[in-house]
Amino acid sequence: MKPYSLDLRQKVVETYEAGGISQRQLAKTFRVTASFVQDLLKQKRESGTIALSPHTKHTKTNAQVISTETPLPQAWYRVYQ
Repeated sequence: MKPYSLDLRQKVVETYEAGGISQRQLAKTFRVTASFVQDLLKQKRESGTIALSPHTKHTKTNAQVISTETPLPQAWYRVYQ
């Protein structure tokens, strides 16, 4: 799903800050989900910005996964050798 435009984000925040409308009514008015409105307002409060946050792909190589795993119990080695 494509992220909502910065223009829409700005309109949602401005309308909410003008007052007199609940977050649910705001979601219905702009045809977005209530969770989007909640998350957007939370982001505005905490970081002061409504800009799109970059989505980074956090993938680990097999070597990283193996090196960070906890060692298996000795009983496992005896059973599966």
